[in-house]
This record gives sequence, structure tokens and C-alpha cells, in this order.
Amino acid sequence: MALNRKDSRIIIDNEISNTSVNLITITEDKLENILNRHIGRLRKPQEVISHAATFTSLLLALLTCDFKSFIGLSDDTWLAIFIVLTALSGIYLLYAIFSCIFRRSDLQSILKDIKNEH
Repeated sequence: MALNRKDSRIIIDNEISNTSVNLITITEDKLENILNRHIGRLRKPQEVISHAATFTSLLLALLTCDFKSFIGLSDDTWLAIFIVLTALSGIYLLYAIFSCIFRRSDLQSILKDIKNEH
């Protein structure tokens, strides 16, 4: 493309067209179902952060606290409760990480579902 300054006209040397289009026709309820199925998968990475924060909080409490008898429960009972909660939180964190890695959605998988390509 060249610009001629004398008469302010643009001279076009070559024109390239890239206008091929795929048209997808889908009903609104089917699209809503597909997007609802994928929305949970798209939120998985944010869920891992909250599970990691919960596990870290419980682990730090377990490592730093000196448990004492409170509301009718002995110090050993409180220690056991925190050990069980920390273990369950760690297991759920590992599940969330596994789920985030192997069950995630991306734009290509959403488009495949919309196009009904499996």
C-alpha cells in the first residue's frame, strides 16, 4: 500500500481476504446446559487457592498451638480434631489439584461441545 501525498489518494497494491466463516446453529437451552457444565470446570483453579489456604491455616494451627481443655473437651481431643481436620483438608486439596489438572475446560473443549464433536 502506498500513499501519494500530492492528491491524498491511497494506491492499493494487493488485497488479501480472510473471510471464511463457520456458522453454528444451536438452541438456547442446549447452549445454556453446555455452558453450565463447563462453568464449574473453569472455576477450578480459583478453588485450589481456597483449599490451599484452609489446609495451610489448619496445619499452622496444628504446629503452633498448645491445646488446652475447653468447652468440656480435653486437650488430646482438640489435638485429634485438628489432626483429622488437617488430614481431610490435605486430601481435599490433593483432589482439587488433581481435578484442576485433569478435568479443566478451555475454549476448544467448549467449542467441541457446542459443535457436538466428541
